[in-house]
Amino acid sequence: MNDFKIITMKSSRKYSFLAVLILIFSGLISCGPKQDEGPDMGNPPTENDLSFEITPVNNPNILSFTNTSKVAGIALWEISKEGEPAQAGKGQSIKQIFPYKGEYSVTLTLFAKGGSAKKTKTFSIADDNLSLLCDNETFNLLTGGCGVAEGKTWLWNKTVAGHFGVGPADSYEPIWWSAGPLDKEGVGMYDDKMTFKIDGLSYSYENNGDTYVNKEFWADFGLTSQPNEDFTAAYTPPQNMTWNISESGGKKFLSISKNGFLSYYYGVPVIYEIVELSEDEMFLISRHSSISWFYRFIREGFEPPPPPPPIDKPIASKDIFDTFDEPGTMKWFFEGGTDGTFSEMYDNPEPTGINFSKKVAQYSRGTTFQYTNTQFELDYRIDLTTRNVFKVKVYFVSNPEITAQNTTVSIKLQNSLLGGNAWTTQVEKKVTITEKYKWVEAIFDFSDAQTITRKDFDKIVLQFGGEGHLKPGTFYFDDFELAGGPGGGLYDLIWQEDFNYTGAPSSEFWSYDIGIGNNGWGNNESQFYTERPENSKVENGVLKITALKEIYGGKSYTSARIKTQNKFSFQKGLVEIRAKMPGGNGIWPALWMLGDNFASSGWPACGEIDIAEYRGKEPNVIHGSTHTPSSYGNTINTGTKTVPSVETEFHIYSMEWDAENIRFMVDNQLFYTYNPGAYNANTWPFNQSMFLILNVAVGGNFGGAIDDGIFPQTMEVDYIKVYQKKIR
Repeated sequence: MNDFKIITMKSSRKYSFLAVLILIFSGLISCGPKQDEGPDMGNPPTENDLSFEITPVNNPNILSFTNTSKVAGIALWEISKEGEPAQAGKGQSIKQIFPYKGEYSVTLTLFAKGGSAKKTKTFSIADDNLSLLCDNETFNLLTGGCGVAEGKTWLWNKTVAGHFGVGPADSYEPIWWSAGPLDKEGVGMYDDKMTFKIDGLSYSYENNGDTYVNKEFWADFGLTSQPNEDFTAAYTPPQNMTWNISESGGKKFLSISKNGFLSYYYGVPVIYEIVELSEDEMFLISRHSSISWFYRFIREGFEPPPPPPPIDKPIASKDIFDTFDEPGTMKWFFEGGTDGTFSEMYDNPEPTGINFSKKVAQYSRGTTFQYTNTQFELDYRIDLTTRNVFKVKVYFVSNPEITAQNTTVSIKLQNSLLGGNAWTTQVEKKVTITEKYKWVEAIFDFSDAQTITRKDFDKIVLQFGGEGHLKPGTFYFDDFELAGGPGGGLYDLIWQEDFNYTGAPSSEFWSYDIGIGNNGWGNNESQFYTERPENSKVENGVLKITALKEIYGGKSYTSARIKTQNKFSFQKGLVEIRAKMPGGNGIWPALWMLGDNFASSGWPACGEIDIAEYRGKEPNVIHGSTHTPSSYGNTINTGTKTVPSVETEFHIYSMEWDAENIRFMVDNQLFYTYNPGAYNANTWPFNQSMFLILNVAVGGNFGGAIDDGIFPQTMEVDYIKVYQKKIR
């Protein structure tokens, strides 16, 4: 490459050439595959193991070259005429036209496991047969035909999205990156001209003195170290280059002599698969061991019709979820290079805590790709005004190569219409994971005013371990959903009470417990529960349960306890209650549940779930608990969370109940999971429907000593929503 010298470095967009990083450590070259690629190909071959046949195909000037070697491998062919630099073809059998007489040599290079070997033969073409040129449709479309002495000149179709791109080795779409219109303006590509003539099968490359070069091939241009980006180099193309077209496996391939190429340099020699070829347009792919480059050219002088405006998508708010135990609503695409892996049906590494699913997704970063992610595209644009919170359960193992600053998981919302530049439209939210070997729920809130007004997001990217580095790591995730608060995606709303009325709690939903109960409702409580509006009423869209200091029914305090018994109950699901707690010593508000068999079986055989309990003597500490025969009156199955402003602000108190777990959350943050391990009547009286209870107790075993100076105290409830998992 002594005709090259460096001119200047050019800026490349963030994702423009992300996929070429696949080759950093794999030591690949563009003229052949990795030696260990594909299935087991046997021992490294020697020349004695190689053989091939040269056979005329209905004409002495059309020859077939067929690999008949003793060992399996990937065959690369080099064909030269009278010592001219070789042209190449690829495939177990290729066919090529030889319109000109002369002495030729053909070399078969066989790439097998562990190594490669070469074998060369010579052959002669006795006579010219130029009719093979003029009668060949592909040759005519490429060159203009026998009547066009100046040939046909091709230019980049630069105004069309996708005129240049990159993707996996076996793909026919540039799914890793696709250039937008004029995306590579100023790097030395768009002024290049490539001319093919049918006379002499000649090829000329006019580049105005410079060529755009992939950074992986820095050494070919005399650089002492690899640059950070692709660059533009001074380059004088060889003279008297020739071209030919071979056929293999029903496909046609274009090759150029003297290490010639088409505008963008990605190593030589290079073979171009002809995907589409017409009078005015040409679509080619150059395939390498782990990567494909895509090229779209047009005939010089051709004015392509303006592209149709992009088909926009409707705006909608729909369920987005995937449990990985069964099909979800999206199709995941993994972008991870050659040694990254992704599985949607991986055994749960630790079915405990908040995630007992049998199957989860596994996500593995390798060492050859710095932007590893998994993503999906929707057929609509997301309306974030109604649902705007994404949730995903994640499990981090101890990845020694992933440093503390990379223990993140992020979700990015993008506009797919920009192709490889979709990242420029993104809004990203990150969560840092501090706990290893434990399932935790990551929550991504896109409800900020600037984001929810956007109407262009249709692509969602999920990324673990950060980006911009080559550190490996393995991660797991499950139960991905767009929630907008609990209940979206994975759940159906089955019951709600919004308190959008004025007066007593609705008799459609609620009834009252009245009086002092047995031994202060079993807890030595000091209040008398009433159905009076002084103690419970709905106004301004909020339920208010008020504890008062007054003599009533032989007690010194009054309050209210309302319930959905015999009106609404459910088995398994998710409850969400938005409430503001009262406070002060002796106050004991509770949002809780009892089993439907309470009247017949009694407590605790019926089971009790305390979604949220609070005692004013312990400010800002929320309790979530279960009571079962095994724990009886001892509150041993419990967890707590400190929540600032419990008494001054509304918070969301949630409980999720499934076949094996009961999880307690405040503002979507999990703080306790009840999971007994062994399931029987003593540990799990939760295989039945349960009803809801809301009350404010005074004193008692849990509330403690009462401060008479705090009254009145009111618990406010904004809404209650109950969800159950979708049946699909």
